[in-house]
Amino acid sequence: MDMIRDEVMQYVEIWNCHKIRKDRKRPNHVSGMPWWLYKHPPNGGIRYSRPIDANLSRELLEDCQHWGKNMLIFVQANADQISDPNEYLPATTLHWCQQKLKDLGYNLATLRTEDFAGGGRRTHVYAYHDLRLAILAHMRSGDLPLLEESERPEGGIAAAAERNGALYHLFWENREFRALVQDRGRVGEGFGGPELAIELGIADFFNIGDPEADDRGWSQRPLGT
Repeated sequence: MDMIRDEVMQYVEIWNCHKIRKDRKRPNHVSGMPWWLYKHPPNGGIRYSRPIDANLSRELLEDCQHWGKNMLIFVQANADQISDPNEYLPATTLHWCQQKLKDLGYNLATLRTEDFAGGGRRTHVYAYHDLRLAILAHMRSGDLPLLEESERPEGGIAAAAERNGALYHLFWENREFRALVQDRGRVGEGFGGPELAIELGIADFFNIGDPEADDRGWSQRPLGT
């Protein structure tokens, strides 16, 4: 996860600082560095932002004024039942994956996204492929430990609905848009269909798009179903 975060931040930094060249064939084209254009828009530039609704902002603040305080009290009282908000795999699964990668010869302490292996491809891509095969083999063997996924945190909207305040009303007014975003965000549907899968071109490598759905819900259902 640290590698993914570093990669995202590097991507943002690079593309916010790259220079967009001038193009006289495109009358609406804006040249320059994105971060500079954002901080210092050129003369004549149109600002499409809208002012914040002061009344709505006040209502949302009033609705959520006890949210953090109540949550802190709840967490302190139920510390043994609260999961880490940054958790992306249960401790047992994460430890197994880390140990398996070490057994496969990958040094997690030094592995970086910019590392390249043979064939000009990044080392972490090979690591992902090898770990994926190891996980599938482990699950088919029936050996312990049982590899599970972290449970998806839920209840935020339910708590807002129970208060029936400004936050829930905002959710309700935008329900159609939220449903559209949620539908398009599903893997294998909308923008993420198999047609977008990327073939790596190496024997036994699977498509990143995972059209067979082998990488989705793998701890929630038996293999082969």
